[in-house]
Amino acid sequence: MPRSDTWGCAALALAAVLMFLPSCGGGCECVSDSRNVTVTVTSASKSGAIDGVEATIISPIKETMPCQVNGSATECVFGERKPGKYSVQFTAPGYQPKTVTLTLTYRPPSSIDDALGLCTCPFYGVGPSNVTLEPAS
Repeated sequence: MPRSDTWGCAALALAAVLMFLPSCGGGCECVSDSRNVTVTVTSASKSGAIDGVEATIISPIKETMPCQVNGSATECVFGERKPGKYSVQFTAPGYQPKTVTLTLTYRPPSSIDDALGLCTCPFYGVGPSNVTLEPAS
């Protein structure tokens, strides 16, 4: 097969693949934002959710994160925040308070995917995403 036919076949194959990939204009929905990031709080002494967990951001701002029992776990929602480091204190009745530095990260959509018209979403994450509370002495 002549070289020009090889390139033509490759271009045709690439066009066929791209035709079946979702594009951002085609109804792609991004649901990843900092409001969806949660931290799971567990007990060091028992399994299941902990009732009454409170999470307070103490630095760089002072604000409460909402926490609720969700099935067998307690989840605290990070809320709408800028990426960075946050010092958060977790408390619950019958448990020792624990202060943890949480790092909220952000990864923007890929510029290569954008150039190709592919649907990619930004990503927010938090680390650590699990906090373990010790029983009070």
